[in-house]
Amino acid sequence: MWYEGNKFICLWIVLIIPLQVFGNNDIAEYRIRQNDVLDVYVLNHPELIKSVVVSADGYISYPLVGAIKVAGLITSEVAEKIKAELSHYIVDPKVTVALAKFAGKKVHVIGEIKRPGTFDYVEGMEITYYLALAGGPTLGANLSKARVIRMGEEGPKVFYINLNKVLKKGRKGPNIVLQSGDTVVIPETLLYRIRELTPLMGVIVGIVTSYMIYLTRKK
Repeated sequence: MWYEGNKFICLWIVLIIPLQVFGNNDIAEYRIRQNDVLDVYVLNHPELIKSVVVSADGYISYPLVGAIKVAGLITSEVAEKIKAELSHYIVDPKVTVALAKFAGKKVHVIGEIKRPGTFDYVEGMEITYYLALAGGPTLGANLSKARVIRMGEEGPKVFYINLNKVLKKGRKGPNIVLQSGDTVVIPETLLYRIRELTPLMGVIVGIVTSYMIYLTRKK
């Protein structure tokens, strides 16, 4: 078969194409995240050449192995994990894992912001840069309670930031420089929340009042 006779060409394609996206050092150190696509190759076992997608919870599913958590690892570490599991079925498997497609480096900005959304990550840029991209805070934004959610190998971590100090006084708080995958959350102020609820409260009070009048007249 062509596929069997050209397995080394297939491996070359698997290894070279990702290098067009990253440099050698970048791809070696890149930490895998959700929605990345990995190509897995096992020498002399073309039936085990697979492209797998990293799920939202950081796992891939691979033949004979099942589910493996790969989020936060580099490709060589994933290859070692697959090799260890395949060793139960294959003698000394030679496993190569390559990054075929990466989800992209993004920063998410949500909450009381004029244009919430997902933006391209720029290394070294501070939180104010992404706030500007998102159009700035709304009138109801509680800048003193802003937070950054950062996914790590052990789960999400939350950092609280007083953006009033950053935006109004020029002072810098901790964790202002964002990382790829960070989510910036701008909550609303209590007064703004109450104001939004006021029309609803008026309707509820009106209904209750009407019902009480009805009961009074009924008696």
